[in-house]
Amino acid sequence: MILFCALVFLYQVTLLVFLIRGAARLSRLESGFSLENPPSLLIVVPARNEENTIETGLRSLTQLDYPNLEIVVVNDRSTDRTLTVIESIQHTHPSIKLLNLSSLPDHWLGKNHALHQGAQQNQSKLILFTDADVEISSEFLKRSVCFLEQNQLDHLGGIPKVTSRSRLLYPLVGVFGLGFSLFTRPWQGKDPGKDRAVGIGAFNLVRRTAYEKVGGHESLAMRPDDDLKLALVLKRAGFKTDCVNGVEGITV
Repeated sequence: MILFCALVFLYQVTLLVFLIRGAARLSRLESGFSLENPPSLLIVVPARNEENTIETGLRSLTQLDYPNLEIVVVNDRSTDRTLTVIESIQHTHPSIKLLNLSSLPDHWLGKNHALHQGAQQNQSKLILFTDADVEISSEFLKRSVCFLEQNQLDHLGGIPKVTSRSRLLYPLVGVFGLGFSLFTRPWQGKDPGKDRAVGIGAFNLVRRTAYEKVGGHESLAMRPDDDLKLALVLKRAGFKTDCVNGVEGITV
């Protein structure tokens, strides 16, 4: 029994060291924003029955001061007050574009179809896919675009800070984070020799040319893990991807 406990302890320590070393290899965003001609950016926000969460997320997006920005909110057949909340915010922030979907085609998952439709609303150079309950800071967004451009990336994922209304759930959040890191190993996305890449539903920044080259969300129509899979599809097609720690600029 003592030997078994010792082996378990050794395994846990080894695993923890592995994760710490991996996290240290995550790319870091540089401070400042030095692009002379920032590329046009479209933010796509899918929403289905998000009446309790979407207001905070949308209001954070309206505070972004990124130049040449368009925000599209896709109301995906919501049956609650989601549409009312969106329209209320849109009334004071007309820059937000609302797209209402009333049906779901065969062979599509709802969120994937919403993202697909949202991405087609303009021809911006970059697309940021995010979720309705996500808050993003202006500084983080601008630094992310700068990082993507300066490193000639086609995709950049951002790992968010995950919060909970209940303190009892914080340990579960931590366990989930460790499990996610162990399973996906996000620091290996930038390594061309590794068949790993991580997309994050809260922050998936992608170059439109690359996105369309791999078939966009049509190629992921029935994937429940579309956010994770998008990065891997891009990498396998020869595009450059990376993932950064976004806990200082992305909150879920």
